[in-house]
Amino acid sequence: MKIYYRCLLLSNPNIRINNYTNKDTSLLFFSTVEGIYTYNKETNTFAPDSFFNPLLASKKHPTMSFSQDSDGNAFFDGNSKFILEENNTFLMDTLAYKRVFQSYYSTKYDELSQKEWFCGINILISCDVNHKRDYNQKYSPLIRKVILGSDSVIFNGTFYKIDPESNEYYPIKNQQEHQKPNIDYDNNSMTISFATPYFEKTDDIEHSFKLENFDKKWSEWSNKNTKEYTNLPEGKYTFKVKAKNIYGVESEIATYEFKILPPWHRTWWAYSMYFILLALFIFVIVKLSLRRVIKQKNKLEEIVKDRTSEILEKNEELFQQKEEIQAQAEELEVTNQELEKLSIVASETDNAVLIFDEKFNLTWANNAFSKIYGYTLGEFISANINLIENSNSPVIKNIINSCIEEKKSVTYKAENKKKSGESIWVQTTITPIFEFNKLSKIIAIESDITEIKKANEKITKANIEITKANKEISYQHNQIKLSINSALTIQQAILPLKENIDNHLNNFIIYRPKDVVSGDFYWFTIEQDSISFFAVVDCTGHGVPGAFMSMIGNSLLNEIIKQRQIYDPKEILTQLDFEINKSLKQDITENQDGMDVCLCKIEKTVDAEMKIVFTGAKRPLFYYKSNEQELNKLKGDRKSIGGKVLYNKTKFTNQEIFLYKNDLIYLTTDGYVDQNNKERERFGTTRFERIINQIAIKPLSEQQQILETELDKWQGDEKQRDDITVIGVQL
Repeated sequence: MKIYYRCLLLSNPNIRINNYTNKDTSLLFFSTVEGIYTYNKETNTFAPDSFFNPLLASKKHPTMSFSQDSDGNAFFDGNSKFILEENNTFLMDTLAYKRVFQSYYSTKYDELSQKEWFCGINILISCDVNHKRDYNQKYSPLIRKVILGSDSVIFNGTFYKIDPESNEYYPIKNQQEHQKPNIDYDNNSMTISFATPYFEKTDDIEHSFKLENFDKKWSEWSNKNTKEYTNLPEGKYTFKVKAKNIYGVESEIATYEFKILPPWHRTWWAYSMYFILLALFIFVIVKLSLRRVIKQKNKLEEIVKDRTSEILEKNEELFQQKEEIQAQAEELEVTNQELEKLSIVASETDNAVLIFDEKFNLTWANNAFSKIYGYTLGEFISANINLIENSNSPVIKNIINSCIEEKKSVTYKAENKKKSGESIWVQTTITPIFEFNKLSKIIAIESDITEIKKANEKITKANIEITKANKEISYQHNQIKLSINSALTIQQAILPLKENIDNHLNNFIIYRPKDVVSGDFYWFTIEQDSISFFAVVDCTGHGVPGAFMSMIGNSLLNEIIKQRQIYDPKEILTQLDFEINKSLKQDITENQDGMDVCLCKIEKTVDAEMKIVFTGAKRPLFYYKSNEQELNKLKGDRKSIGGKVLYNKTKFTNQEIFLYKNDLIYLTTDGYVDQNNKERERFGTTRFERIINQIAIKPLSEQQQILETELDKWQGDEKQRDDITVIGVQL
């Protein structure tokens, strides 16, 4: 016997001695918290085992417990099995142990029962090692709920089909074509919930999902069971989700298909209207332009006629002035002497200086003339240039006559040609020289103003175009503003007068259209002295489209209650739903406009009681009992007025409450609670209810001021998101 006092293994507590044998191998080894060791006779030391240690390298905890069966299969720690192969190697099997929740088990294989027993803290487990299980059995996740916005459920987890014989519904797995909803663009934010009916370690089941036509790839595997999508563009979508169980087996794919409808301004009929308006605009522009051209043509003909007459008259005057010109010859002689003095100056200037005789023929030009036009003086004189006949100015005769008659310099501008054929603009100043009161010479000084002319033309053209565009924009803006102001006047006319409501009920009204006109409206009437109706209505859209819907809704409420004398709130909304569908022909068109309604019937009873009968189309009623000092809420029916809501068999229902003096009711649209702040966070129903509960004991005027102040603080500089209506009534 050998005793090892200072052995490496002594530093490892809980050493276990094990023996493994099969037909090819017999091994005595020691299990420790740091691995498996064997005794090396040659070195008389304990060394890490090379037989089992490589197999256990992937384990993240110490290996302690060991057992084996008669076939040579080895079991370690109750969470892995090594199956002996023919070549004395092992195949590691951990799949069956995925369900085990603990590690560090003590394990023992019972040859008689052929079961592996292992225990941990407060647990004893047996495993039938001969049991074969198919881990690739098919299973599928389930889409449990689809919610639009914050609370509009459009799918509750089950698809149904009608049995044609029994006319009863029975559940089906796949979504039918008619069960694929068309969703309004205003409701393009949704939350999809899903779950997987696989009942082994359900907390470790992972999901991956993808929205076709939106997500580029599948999401990473996670334990999430909901997915939110916001601001989806119009189009067809298929939501897909798959699961992965603890054995790493992926499930079948569950799908849910839906379609986001385009906003009204991107529908085919809207584009058709745009095209018609554009064609009409082009037609009007062409018609006006043609009329303007004809008018300008007639005007030019009159101008040419007048100018021709003037030229003839001037010719006669020139003939009469011939004698006067001869008398000025003596004066010209004196002037010539001065010109000789000026010739030195003229030869050095950059401006062309030309001298014409009394018959307007060129007699001399300076060097600058050659620089400007490219001609030599000899070439120009040999061409017999005449100031009148060779000028490009159509009014040169008038200019010269005025110059001679008034005996003063005259300046004009004309387009001339250089020797190279290039066009240039020239500013010419002509001065007559008289001798003995007769014209003897004309001096012309010309400056090249081509670049100045081009710049002025560009500026003039740009100014004309800008002026025209500004006039057109201003006109269109004024027309649109006048139309919307007219619509505002009409909408304000259909709202009940505040004075009439004040005469019957103590109230406050917060009414803030998003645009000039609103898709919200409120309605009030008194019937049979003791019965009053109060309604707050949120129509599809806002601005001009919403205002049109509000006028239709107001008219139909007047007809149903005042003319038909229908006083049952649920029947009133049923009739309103029918009339909206009928008016907008929603059974034969793609129109899905509608409205959400909060309708209250307030009826006086004995003993100072007030009977409130409420019916809501997707809108709640809030009421506050003064004796309880608590805000309560009646939820509306999950059904809108109008629109195409597939498979919505919901009927409107009445809800009755009895209130007393100083109790309050609150009617609202969703504009207040949906308003976002700069972080894009909604104000929310919870915050709204908390504020109402805090201020309900205050006077109504103070309640209104607090609600408006809280809304303004929340909104800040953000744009108003929707029309806002909040009405409070104190009984």
